[in-house]
Amino acid sequence: IGKENRKINVKLIGDISQQLRNKIEKLARSSGHLNVRILGKLSHKETIDQMVPGSIGIIFSYRESYSFTALEFLAKGVPVIMYKGNDLEDIYRGLKPVMFVKNEKELIKTIKNLEGRDVSELFDMSAFKFLKDHSSWDVVIQKELDIIRSFLS
Repeated sequence: IGKENRKINVKLIGDISQQLRNKIEKLARSSGHLNVRILGKLSHKETIDQMVPGSIGIIFSYRESYSFTALEFLAKGVPVIMYKGNDLEDIYRGLKPVMFVKNEKELIKTIKNLEGRDVSELFDMSAFKFLKDHSSWDVVIQKELDIIRSFLS
């Protein structure tokens, strides 16, 4: 994307080590195409306020049994990109607004495909049903229990 002289705006939310922060800032300065804002750890409300339609949610976690972040992105009408092979793939596989990539090259390609697109078309009835079904604490707890039981059997 940077080779095409387009500016990429990135907001990073969450705990980021000083070492990683320095690497990210150095990459942004050297690229000339990255505008990176490291927001750090935010309150839940502040995090939700950053999830705006027209943006893309990227979840880098590989180890997470259930992602409220992904649900919150989806509830705000924001498509989500995750890496294949993470623990969330079984939960979100098959949902149009959730895309899985293998590597950074696929990540960039997916971002390009979403850029300027009306992403509301990704949010079909199955996505809304998924949100409804997975926004219930009873369903969330049952999913967690199923995961725990799978380790015990």
